[in-house]
Amino acid sequence: MKNEDAMEYECFQMLTMGAGCSIGDQLHPRGRLSDATYDLIGRVYSQVEALEPYTLNTDTMADIAVMTPEREWNMDSALSDSLIGANRMLTELGCQFDIIDPDMDFTRYGDVVYFSHPLFRIYKDFAPSWVKAVFADVLDLLMPRQLVRKDDGHTVSGLEVQLRRSGSRNSLMLHCLYYPCKKSAANLYTIDEKVPLFDQRVRVYAGDAEIESVRAVRQGEVISERDYTVADGYVELNIPKIDGYEIIELSLK
Repeated sequence: MKNEDAMEYECFQMLTMGAGCSIGDQLHPRGRLSDATYDLIGRVYSQVEALEPYTLNTDTMADIAVMTPEREWNMDSALSDSLIGANRMLTELGCQFDIIDPDMDFTRYGDVVYFSHPLFRIYKDFAPSWVKAVFADVLDLLMPRQLVRKDDGHTVSGLEVQLRRSGSRNSLMLHCLYYPCKKSAANLYTIDEKVPLFDQRVRVYAGDAEIESVRAVRQGEVISERDYTVADGYVELNIPKIDGYEIIELSLK
């Protein structure tokens, strides 16, 4: 049986990306469904169901594209080390990005950068801080107005942030996800606890849109105006608490 915290993380991560949740199971050797397994799934799915008004029919927002090196896929294929490293680095930086292939539309994307060194593969293998710093500097040169910016001094690198747009609610949804992953076993990374985060600072680019209110959906609390400011098109948020997963709804006028 999967840890409940791990199942929460996987389902909530699906929601941050606008996907539906689907959990598979294996029939017990007795030929009967396991009550304990479905109790676990039910506890997690009840949380997913409560968030449907905020997660259904939302649109992705991205200003960066990463081209996947895999054009063909078969049973012997494996994920590229560079793709894994790029995903990890961009996620830690709070970047909003799509993974595309050569046949997809390029017109949505902010220029092209070439590096002489395999930065993403280096980061996947060793995670040196200088690689991420160099890459972040390049992004700042190319895209001074990134959709989401994490405050390095007040935001943990492991916090995942995804920005989505809800047309029906006329709002921006900032999904915030933090379940620390550890390697207690030799061959497996595990999630078996969630550690609450407090006072995480994130900036969200809203452009010319006016903000009507800011709300922490899962906490059910309005974020007071003393915890956010609006300047130069950015809403700078101080998120009071993230207990594993939180959705910050920025309602627009």
